[in-house]
Amino acid sequence: MKIISPFKDYYDYLAGVYGVDERIVYLRNSVNVDNVITKERFLFDFSFAEKMQKKYIVVNGKRYMFINTQQCQFEKPHWVLFDYEKAIEKSKATFSYGRWAGMAHTYTQGYSCDELIEISRKVGSPVFSVVRSDWIRNKGYQVRIEDNVTRLIEYGFANIIPAEQLYQELEYFLSNVLNESPDVKPPVTISNEDMIVSKGFDKKISFRHRKNK
Repeated sequence: MKIISPFKDYYDYLAGVYGVDERIVYLRNSVNVDNVITKERFLFDFSFAEKMQKKYIVVNGKRYMFINTQQCQFEKPHWVLFDYEKAIEKSKATFSYGRWAGMAHTYTQGYSCDELIEISRKVGSPVFSVVRSDWIRNKGYQVRIEDNVTRLIEYGFANIIPAEQLYQELEYFLSNVLNESPDVKPPVTISNEDMIVSKGFDKKISFRHRKNK
């Protein structure tokens, strides 16, 4: 797998271990769309734990929910994996337990379904973050996608998915789920702009001509 990205993540070093397959290219810089529509009400549920800032991260068609434990809006967010089991246990004494019990199969970290895979295809990336979900009449739920591809190391994914497992799952998801099998496709041609980003340059400032004094 060849990774084209303006940042490093915790599994990148494995390209040097497994070798680079030029036919599988991960353009890890931005997503194709900023919102998608889904009919699934509880796929990205922001209605509970209302006082907490929440974010869903989808990795290879699997959904993980995080909450920001940093309450000061002027401080850098501190995202931690949400404890579903603890929240369900706590809700048993409240009126909301019926909803938890009825949808318990969806309230798990790493939950996967066909709808998540379809959304991943629309977004055009195996990794993305969902920051909002709103009901749109006669359409469904409009899911807001964060513009930039998520840097997983910032959310502690090294403790959730081992680097070797994630790297192999990314390769499979890119080549067999998001795209056609690389065995029947020609090598991907990388644009000059993406090649510049992959070398660590900033397209906006690195190649400007200096003004004569």
